[in-house]
This record gives sequence, structure tokens and C-alpha cells, in this order.
Amino acid sequence: MHRRYRPPRSTIALWCLAIAWAHALGCSIDGDPSNDLRQEDPDTSELQDAELDRSEQGHDATPDTAGGDASPPEGPPPSDTEDDPDDDIDPVPGWPPPRVGCNGHPALCDRSYAEVVFPGTHNSMSNAEDRWIVPNQNRNLRSQLVDGIRVFLLDIYLDGGEVALCHSICLAGRRPFLEAMNELRAFLESQPREVITLILEDYVDAEAIEDVIVAAGLTPYLYARTEGMPWPTLGAMIAQGRRLVITAQDEGPPPTWLHNIWSLAWDTPYTFRSVEEFSCRRNRGSTSNDLFLLNHWILNPAAAPRHGEEANAYDVLMARIDTCIAQWSRLPTFIAVDFYDIGDLFEVVDVLNGIAEPRER
Repeated sequence: MHRRYRPPRSTIALWCLAIAWAHALGCSIDGDPSNDLRQEDPDTSELQDAELDRSEQGHDATPDTAGGDASPPEGPPPSDTEDDPDDDIDPVPGWPPPRVGCNGHPALCDRSYAEVVFPGTHNSMSNAEDRWIVPNQNRNLRSQLVDGIRVFLLDIYLDGGEVALCHSICLAGRRPFLEAMNELRAFLESQPREVITLILEDYVDAEAIEDVIVAAGLTPYLYARTEGMPWPTLGAMIAQGRRLVITAQDEGPPPTWLHNIWSLAWDTPYTFRSVEEFSCRRNRGSTSNDLFLLNHWILNPAAAPRHGEEANAYDVLMARIDTCIAQWSRLPTFIAVDFYDIGDLFEVVDVLNGIAEPRER
């Protein structure tokens, strides 16, 4: 698959050292801090699904979910709490007690995946808690899971022969992808009523992604969608044990559970230097797709908590969503932000899901 030109690692390293020293630029491949998600020119035609000719031979662990059936042939037993979300669930040591309902709310159980609004993080792996340089988040992946983040925008690279979470260059911060996925599996085991989505900015091939997912023991949790079939409800996904949706910006499928995000979703632009620049213009993917990713963060010149405080304020976030609803007649599916722990992301999501009452504005 064609990849964009990338400068030598030594050149990028010098850039990143300058970034760390001056906090001036966002340490991106092309010198533009907006490079995080490989933005498409909004004036170009709709993205076309990439045709992949990769055999699945040798990967027998891939689940067979033809027809959109999410039922597992093996793995964790289906949840028996769909009809009675208040049933007790035994806690797992090291993790908080399991939440009831679906993603914490019984009211979401009967809604399809595409009708729920999910809170998400941009560059989820890049965080101050783990001492990444110029982070996009304060808290690490485990903390994000515990706090209620359910959509993770992750960058994956091949670094030293290992698939790793990095942000353009691994000198700025690095974590083995397998380690992070092992942690995700432990969370899913501890929280049997939570649905998680990964959106991978993938600089590795599908086989490398599959190897990690299988090694982490996540296969029994994977949801595989069949084109044209309706999305299941959160309750159905939970009851059937298929609670992990994995998408990638370049690869997939195959395997069947590795969905190309732009065949399912569309998104807004993501290069904004002020609140006034926020827009709802289509960036990538077709607006006829079921899922809508709202990219909501400020890079000026790079990510910073002060930008999160401004962008994630209730009035600012709701005003932008109101604009998008007026323009597209639909709610966002995923709201991705920087510094999710600053501002009102969770309150806004609860209001959009009908869980909380809106503020007067």
C-alpha cells in the first residue's frame, strides 16, 4: 500500500527535541501539527474503499460473524443481565465495580450502536500521566477507560520490529500496542456491560494488527459488521459478548472485524486554531455513512490544557453540535477531544443521549 514520504528518523528526532524544548510545534510527520489524522481535502471526491488482496490463511482465530451476527462460538459467556441490568456482577480485583445498564445507562440498551453518542479522545495514547512529550491528554489509557471514555483514536507504528503506540515519532512517547490491548482485555473482563470502539491511524498492515489483537486474547470480544445489515443494539452486543468495534483509517477488511472507518463513518475537519474556526464541513468519508465522528480540539500551535478548557466548555461544545445538527440533521456518533478531563464532555454526551437535562443557554 502506498505510504506518504516520511523524513529520516534523525530529522524527525531533531524536530521533536525542538518541540519539547519550545512547545512550539506538534511533532508531526510533515511539520504540521494537524497531521494527526491525515486530513483529506474537503473539495476532493468521496473516499473510495481500498481494495485489499490479503489472504486470511493462517489466521483461524478470526471470528465468523457473517450476516452481522455477533454471537461468539467461544470465549466469555453472554451477559445474563440484559433483561435485569440491576443484577449483581462480581467485581474483578484491580478494577472498579462493574457498571450496570449499557455503557453505564439502562436507557442505552435498546438503542442501536449508530444511535448512541460516545465520548472519545484524540491521540488517546499521548498523555501526561505517562510523560509523553506535548501530550493530548492528561490521563493514560487505563484512567480513560475507568473514567468513561469509550472511543479511542490511536496511532500505531512499527518501531524496532514491534507494533507500538506512538505519535509520529516514538521518541516523543511510546507504548507497545500489545501491552495496551492486554490492558483493554482486562477492562472488558472487568466490565461486561461496556462497548468500546478503536479508531486506528494505522502505519502497519492488517496482518500486524491482527497478530496483536489475537495475542491479546481479544478475539472473543470482536464485532464484525456485514455491509447493509442494521447495527445491533448495545444490549444485543453485550448479551452476545461482541463488545469491541475496531476500525482503521487505511487497512481492513480482511479480517472481517477490521473495518475501514471511512466505509462506516464520516468526519469533520480537525485543524482548528481557535473556537471561531470550528466547522461541521465534511472531511473524509461519505455523509451517507451511518456513523459521524466530530473532531473537536484546538492546536495552536500544539495541544495544551488551556485549549481543552476552552474547547470542551459546555456552551462551546453544544453550540458546535447544534450547528452540525442544523447542517446535517443528525447527532455525532463519536465526539473526540483533547484533555477530556477538563470541561464538560461527559455532561454533553449525557445530554445528547437523553440521560441528563440540558442547561439553559
